Amino acid sequence: SVILLGETAGNGKSQVLNMMRGLLPASGVASVAPAEMAKEQRRAQLAGVRLNAADELGVEAIRSDTFKAIITGDRISAKTVYKPPFEFFPEAFHVFATNVLPPFADGMDRGVRRRLAILPFGRTIPVEERIPDLGRRIAIEEADALLAMATAGAQRVLQQGGFTQIASGRERMAEWIVLSDVVAAFFEDETAVFI
Repeated sequence: SVILLGETAGNGKSQVLNMMRGLLPASGVASVAPAEMAKEQRRAQLAGVRLNAADELGVEAIRSDTFKAIITGDRISAKTVYKPPFEFFPEAFHVFATNVLPPFADGMDRGVRRRLAILPFGRTIPVEERIPDLGRRIAIEEADALLAMATAGAQRVLQQGGFTQIASGRERMAEWIVLSDVVAAFFEDETAVFI
């Protein structure tokens, strides 16, 4: 899962999401925020989709057990209104945009952290430099180049066994860990002195 983190508006997060959505037909894309994954009916929207791209991560606490199961692709149960529950293996790639990193209701364990990469968007693009609907336009007008770039990136992730973590993303992750679970962060701190 990738978190597009930009604390200000107008920094391009939405354009990146729109580019990614443009790689797939609408039926292959969902928009379920992590805090909503605890709800059976929202989980049902992930069945059969390849991309879960939510414009807001939300401020509600995330349940790490449900989040980890979905991100990992473990078998989960879901329910559509007026229909019996069903089970499926989630297969979507998850990308979330946010201005604020929400807490985890039951702590952020190593399994959750291992499945997250933060990509900071630190620059607010001046209004005169903005190109309206750039993400959608790239997905439509440069579909071949976008698909080639996405395929090369996916191959690199598979070869490396994970995403390349950039320094600013690692720093934000460390801050998020402390905010989500102060005790766990203390025990994992290599500079902590135990008496």
